[in-house]
Amino acid sequence: MARVLIVEDEPSIARIIQFKLEREGHRTRWVDRAEAAREEARRADVVVLDSGLPEADLPALVAELGHRARLLLLLDLHDAGGEDDVLRHGAAAVLHKPFRPTQLARLVRRLGEAC
Repeated sequence: MARVLIVEDEPSIARIIQFKLEREGHRTRWVDRAEAAREEARRADVVVLDSGLPEADLPALVAELGHRARLLLLLDLHDAGGEDDVLRHGAAAVLHKPFRPTQLARLVRRLGEAC
């Protein structure tokens, strides 16, 4: 199974993601800041990144993390128009919020297998 870095500033969402992925057999680590994500992404196969991190320059962060690991970007519903941009900048997949944990787990499994 994959080593998954969860980059999410909302603890309740991060716990749901972490719980589901660990039940699927993945090893997870959760950080809540872009700077921590830059450091931890080196040890991850898959990065699950929240597009709404307050201090993040999203295109630059997507490009940087997308070169280190397979990147799954969680986009808020109102950011739907930015999907093509983030895919072009290095995201491997996009999942819109709200999402079902099973959807997320399926995507993580697929991305982890591609590593």
